[in-house]
Amino acid sequence: MKSIYIAVAVSLVLIAGSIASSVYVKNAADKLEMRAEIIERRIEKEDFASALIAADELDRQIEKSKTLLCAVVDHKDIYEIKRSLFELRCYLDAEEEADALAHCRAIVAITEKISDNALPYVYNIL
Repeated sequence: MKSIYIAVAVSLVLIAGSIASSVYVKNAADKLEMRAEIIERRIEKEDFASALIAADELDRQIEKSKTLLCAVVDHKDIYEIKRSLFELRCYLDAEEEADALAHCRAIVAITEKISDNALPYVYNIL
């Protein structure tokens, strides 16, 4: 009988941990997406200097949550965000609006994908 209680307790701990990590990933991805959208609005206003500052803030946010994100999220997604962010900065320095918007929208798309995949579905828990 004790083994049943232990199995139930372990299962509950695993499920709670999975749900907690899903919530954390969703919140972190939503914050990254929000910062990327701020950059996008600034690029559309052709305010490249403040967009570059916002890109630095986005990079700091990524570094802040990178350790836990890398534990749960596909490393390829984090790498793609970092690569797009690097290229975004280059285009912001050159004041290339179209290319900067394209890379910013790529970051938004990746963070949306991460956020959508982080929802606590049964297959994420198991």
